[in-house]
Amino acid sequence: MAEFEQRHTWSVHGMTCQSCVRAIKSALSDVPGVLSVEVSLEDEQAVVEIDTQTVTTAEITEAIEACGFDARLADSGGALVQLGVHGMTCQSCVKAIKGALGGLAGIESVEISLEDERADINYDPQVVVVAAIVKTIEECGFDVDDPLEAVDLEDSVETLTTRESEQPLLPPQASVSKLRTEGSAVGGSFSSGKSGETLVVGDSVV
Repeated sequence: MAEFEQRHTWSVHGMTCQSCVRAIKSALSDVPGVLSVEVSLEDEQAVVEIDTQTVTTAEITEAIEACGFDARLADSGGALVQLGVHGMTCQSCVKAIKGALGGLAGIESVEISLEDERADINYDPQVVVVAAIVKTIEECGFDVDDPLEAVDLEDSVETLTTRESEQPLLPPQASVSKLRTEGSAVGGSFSSGKSGETLVVGDSVV
């Protein structure tokens, strides 16, 4: 394989028959820079050999998605960033962002959810930085959340649970003492006997 020739695998979801396989093969074969295409309906994947001087992996992803299927670069050795994108109103907005990012060097694949207002972007951190990705989306006229401020809900819940578990529990004696003090403050009384303990607050017995 020549220096600029690379073989990549995409996960492809939504194929139901061999007609889907043929549609993807036909579409990719028409893309300049595509050297070979293998599509497996059973494995839900496409293996494509490309000339990186002519075509990018992001363009291959777009070509598959243009056929009506969900595609994700499966063998990316790069990084993934998830960005909140606000201001999108239709699929034209989605296409505008994908088109802009597709022309950015180092972008490997782009998946955008209009409903969730989110963009999942695979990129090569040695070629492009997140700041450049954010700037590109903003230049399309959309607002982008700072990825450094994004909160992982699962991690937050785990952290909260850990903090709560670390809170010291009052010993039984301390709890009884506190009840006795509060009972006196409201004019009640606290009595203890062999048959149990009774807290009297005003005219109520607890």
